[in-house]
Amino acid sequence: MSTQTITTAVETDPHRWIEVLRESQDSLAALVSPLTPEQLRGPSYHSWSIAQVLGRLGSQAEIYMGWIGSAV
Repeated sequence: MSTQTITTAVETDPHRWIEVLRESQDSLAALVSPLTPEQLRGPSYHSWSIAQVLGRLGSQAEIYMGWIGSAV
């Protein structure tokens, strides 16, 4: 039996991380912008509403952006 090693390059430039985070935020905003307030209050795949999930994602993005911004 042969063993295969897989290596993955890790981006070390924090500016690229910030760029990717912003792109992700823009993609998510475009995805949910057509939703009505009622739809946003509706259930997600879990017990949270869609709005609660989006709020959690937004708060985590702010936290990570702070950490990455400190590295710059």
